Amino acid sequence: PPKFYQLNLGYQLTEHDVLSIEAITWQYYAPLGASLSIPDADKYPGSVSGKGLGLAYQRFLWKQLYAAIHGTFFNQTYKNPDGVDIGKGTQIFLALRAGYRFSFFTDTFFIEPSVAMTHWPVNKGQPASFAAKEAKWSNVQFEPGMHIGLLF
Repeated sequence: PPKFYQLNLGYQLTEHDVLSIEAITWQYYAPLGASLSIPDADKYPGSVSGKGLGLAYQRFLWKQLYAAIHGTFFNQTYKNPDGVDIGKGTQIFLALRAGYRFSFFTDTFFIEPSVAMTHWPVNKGQPASFAAKEAKWSNVQFEPGMHIGLLF
């Protein structure tokens, strides 16, 4: 399974608008557009680890229903199965997200289940063996999401 960690720091500009900075790190072993149950033969010959910074704009549309757009720039490292670096690359990862905020404890704590359409229009520097696996899959994906947060 992939390893994924994300920290968002946001600022509520108005009652309806939030701007956030996102710090993300991840490691994955198969093309992003692939299902989680793909055969081992379709997985990467190693792994990709990325570190990225991004911006997100969230707009509350009605009550706690929201839409958001995220853009993240990643520096990526490609590793062979032995964990040896075999290349460096960059990726721009975009997401359109729709969800709902559930608040608890006088609006201090919240959870935001959501669904997103993701797209990575730039994915440069992949070793040929990784690019060959990636070429079999779409660079658009739909995925669930869950943000958990505290308001200060």
